[in-house]
Amino acid sequence: IRRPPRSTPKPSSAASDVYKRQLFLLSGLVYCGYCGNKMIGVNRSQTWTRYKDGAKSRGRYRYYQCQSRTNQSVCQYHTRRAEELEITVVATLRRYTDPQVRERLAQQYAPAVDYKASERPQLERRLKAIDTKFRGYLDRAAQGVISLEELGAMGRELVRERRFLEQRLALLEAEARQEITAEQRRQYIFEALDELRERWDALTFSARRTLLQYVIDRVVVYDDHVETLLRW
Repeated sequence: IRRPPRSTPKPSSAASDVYKRQLFLLSGLVYCGYCGNKMIGVNRSQTWTRYKDGAKSRGRYRYYQCQSRTNQSVCQYHTRRAEELEITVVATLRRYTDPQVRERLAQQYAPAVDYKASERPQLERRLKAIDTKFRGYLDRAAQGVISLEELGAMGRELVRERRFLEQRLALLEAEARQEITAEQRRQYIFEALDELRERWDALTFSARRTLLQYVIDRVVVYDDHVETLLRW
């Protein structure tokens, strides 16, 4: 993976809107450790009146909750605060950039992950969505809604996101043709982890999501610990 420039302009307000629309960084990646079903992102708001002065207060809560409990009532109430879980997962991935940790991971296991057949069309749809988004940015720049500098910053983030999607698609095709070894597959993941370590704070929400989906197979949540499994 070629390294992007280290100096990146701050995302524009238009790019920052992505943060507001997509609130759950690990959406689609989190699984309940007890029933195996997915955990879904939940937003809750609560308003109350303070006893001392009668003033209104409002709290907003974001968390991941077992989908079985939500939709089928077949699992217990397993939840995890969204911010806490997301910080834990990213911290775990950062540790995976240590050479000694990588060596232990490679020696411990190399599970054969059965990726869903639907992943390829999903990747292709996301690539088309990126193209559509970029055309929208061009139109806004032509209308003077955003500056050329903002267009450049937003465009660079889309290019990075597209690169990861294309690499994931190429990896799936190579695996289907049995043209790639387990060691080569791990190397691609480790290079993406290096990207995470070096550029995480500069990436937009959308680019972070794409990077996580590239390296993570699933995040399994238990009451007392979290397991972050890579796409070996």
